[in-house]
Amino acid sequence: MAITHTESKVHWSFFIALEQDVEVLTRYIEPIQANENTYSLELCRILFAAASECEVVLKELAKQFVPSTNNYNIERLREVITKNIPEFTAEKIFVRRYGLELDPWKNWRSDATPDWWRGYNLVKHERVSHYDQGNLQNALNAVAALEIAVVFFYYRALVARMGQSMTIQQTLEELSPESRLFYFSANHYPAFLSMGQPALKSKHRGLH
Repeated sequence: MAITHTESKVHWSFFIALEQDVEVLTRYIEPIQANENTYSLELCRILFAAASECEVVLKELAKQFVPSTNNYNIERLREVITKNIPEFTAEKIFVRRYGLELDPWKNWRSDATPDWWRGYNLVKHERVSHYDQGNLQNALNAVAALEIAVVFFYYRALVARMGQSMTIQQTLEELSPESRLFYFSANHYPAFLSMGQPALKSKHRGLH
């Protein structure tokens, strides 16, 4: 029997796998303010996986604007992406199940390095001294940052493919399977808005 293959969205699949890891993790660590600084091997692994994949996706996204160089560090990525996609840093992620609002690119709005990225590098390069940076707060923000990066990557790809203006909503509709835990703001989900459900505001300010 013949098998028809279409191009898979590998970056989205990677995000979904990490989201599933977080979903399992919440059976053991409740994502509340009192647990923000909880750290563990599993949280380090999620942080590492999310941050390193985020760097890969951001580089691919930046190359759409400056294709002639591979010399991208986090500062150069910020310069290119915020210049060409100014709305990127304004996006937030909502974990409605737990009443969380995550703002992982907040630091980029003031030309600073994200806190979760600094934590990732500390654990990566000085693990003995900074193992505690592999914590819940950094892990959740790294996964949220990855989702934003991935969606904008496919958004740009969809615009290029269709040759016309598209929306984040249309991009999310193209991505399968749907996210089950991390959501963009409600204005990107008309069906959600039609039920009169506004985006939830975080009860846990430290997770912003």
